[in-house]
Amino acid sequence: MPVVAFTSVLRGTPVPPGPEALWHAATGESEELRQLRKENAELKRVNEILKTAFASFARRNATRPATVVKLAEQLRGRFGVEFVLRILGIASSTYHGWVARQIDPSRRERDDRAILSEIAGIHAVSGGTYGNPRAHQVLRRRGIRISCKRVERLMRQGGSQGAFLRKQWQTPSTRRDPRTAPAPHTRRVE
Repeated sequence: MPVVAFTSVLRGTPVPPGPEALWHAATGESEELRQLRKENAELKRVNEILKTAFASFARRNATRPATVVKLAEQLRGRFGVEFVLRILGIASSTYHGWVARQIDPSRRERDDRAILSEIAGIHAVSGGTYGNPRAHQVLRRRGIRISCKRVERLMRQGGSQGAFLRKQWQTPSTRRDPRTAPAPHTRRVE
């Protein structure tokens, strides 16, 4: 009976005396224990999702759509997409929009991919020396009319950069060589 009194004090509910008191305490505790186990299982799932997400997002500074889609597909079998998206704080409509765009990209994205492959070819043929102005010029000669800024953006996305001469520190031409004797007209006469 002291167990019943102790649990009733913790919960703040009056417990009737007698054998029903033991049953009342046992069912209340088992319900609470079941609820705690359920919460614990969900927290373990959340922790596993966050560990996987951190490993995916740590390499990149932002949550890019392709990364989120890949992560959701990877965890889909164990947790379900909706649960993963809720943990990551991403709306399901946003996710489904990203998936639809990956399956059927817009005309602009398809054009960008084609132009990017052209730029990569131009960059490779030039030995990695052509930057955005020359690549833009070659594209115009080939009949592809796009802006220089778009070429610049696509080269940046593709990781291409033209060669450039770096200015080195210019040393003065009158630097004195310590091994030689000073010129006769610069000696002090005492």
